[in-house]
Amino acid sequence: MLEHRLAEPVFPGPARGRVEADTLDGEPRAVPVSALKRETLVLTLPADPDLARLTGLVSAHFFRQNGVGAAAARRGARSVVKACRGLLRAAARSSRQIPTLVLLLETRDSFLEVIGRAGAGRRTSLVRIERPEAPRGMTRPA
Repeated sequence: MLEHRLAEPVFPGPARGRVEADTLDGEPRAVPVSALKRETLVLTLPADPDLARLTGLVSAHFFRQNGVGAAAARRGARSVVKACRGLLRAAARSSRQIPTLVLLLETRDSFLEVIGRAGAGRRTSLVRIERPEAPRGMTRPA
C-alpha cells in the first residue's frame, strides 16, 4: 500500500517540492513535483456562428475547474459567447481557405483569461476573471 507525504522542498521556489511514497517493496522513493502557475488551453473551431454556445460551455467549465464560483463562471461564459458570435462571423467572412476561430484559455498568477482570434486576425481578450485567491469577480479587458 502506498503512503504519501509531502517532504521538505528540494528545489528553490514556493511551488516546488518532492513527494515521497513507500512502495510495496518497502523502498521509499521521491518524485519531484511542481505546480504550474501558467497554462494555456487551445480550442480551434470552424467559422460557424452556431458554435458560439460551445465556446461558452468550454469557458464555463474552464472557470469552474480553476476555482471560480458558479455565478462568476456563468457571467464570464456569457461574455465569451457574445464576443465569439462576432468573431465567428468575422472568421466566416475571412478570405482564408479554411476560416477558423482560435480560443485561448489561459491561467495566470492573479487571473484567468479567455482570448479569441478569428483566422489570422489579432488576439482579442474576451473576458478576464480574477483568480479565487484574489478578490472574486469579473473584470473587463483593457
